[in-house]
Formats: sequence, structure tokens, C-alpha cells
Amino acid sequence: MKVVAGLLVLGMVGAACSEEETTSTTVAAVETTAAAVETTAAAVETTAAAVETTAAAVETTAAGADELVQWALDYTGGTAGEASGDPITIGYVNSEDYFPENTIGLNAAIEFINKELGGAAGRPLQAVACKISVAEDGAKCGTEMATTPDVAMVLTGT
Repeated sequence: MKVVAGLLVLGMVGAACSEEETTSTTVAAVETTAAAVETTAAAVETTAAAVETTAAAVETTAAGADELVQWALDYTGGTAGEASGDPITIGYVNSEDYFPENTIGLNAAIEFINKELGGAAGRPLQAVACKISVAEDGAKCGTEMATTPDVAMVLTGT
């Protein structure tokens, strides 16, 4: 009988211990979940702040772009808006294999001048390119530019 009573007491102690562990585990899980919720909330706040900062940067950039366009208009004496009419043709000679960025810059400048500064004397600019890959192409491009009546001037990219 004493053995049965002893086993019963040990079983109760074991059950009590296991309940405490479950409670501790549950409390730890709740604390971990609460911490995860707080971390998520902080991440949402950080993201919201980043969105506000980005929106402010876009507004600042737009205002800065307007100032730069106005400066360019004042500097060149251009008129705001897009150019119209017959284009002024610019011959353009470049070695694209070595200096492709020159062509990118020229095209960006022409687009800016035509769309924002009213072109040149109100007329749009247009580039006609001639690519130089070997030395002989230089003479070919020179002849082509000199004999094309629409070419008002020639630029080189190199």
C-alpha cells in the first residue's frame, strides 16, 4: 500500500512539474510573439518613414529640376516648351566601339534642348550619325557630312 501511495505522490509531483513547464513554455511563446509583433510594428513605422522621405526627395528633385530648367532657359535665351518646325541637322561622328557614352550624352542633350528649351531658335535639333570603326571611316564620314546639304555643323564624339 505504501508503494502505491508513493507512486501516486510521484505521479502528482511529475504532473505538477509538467504543468509548470507547459506554463513556462506558453508564457515564453506569448512573449516571443509579442516581441515579433513589436518588431513588425517598428518595421512598419520605419517603412512609413522611408516612404515619406522618398516622397519629400521626389518633391525636392522636381523643384530642383524646375530650377535647373529655368537656369538653362535664362542662360541660353530659350523659350520654355517643345521646339517645332523643320529640324536643324547636326552631323555627328563618333567611334561607338570606344566611346558609346558620348552618343548617349549627345542624345540626352538634344532631347532636353528640344523638349524644355524650345530647341535652337525655336527649331528642334536632330543628329545624323556616322560611325567610325577604322581609320578609313573618318574620310568617308567627312565626305558624307560635307556633301549633305542639311548638315549645319559637325560634332565629333572623340
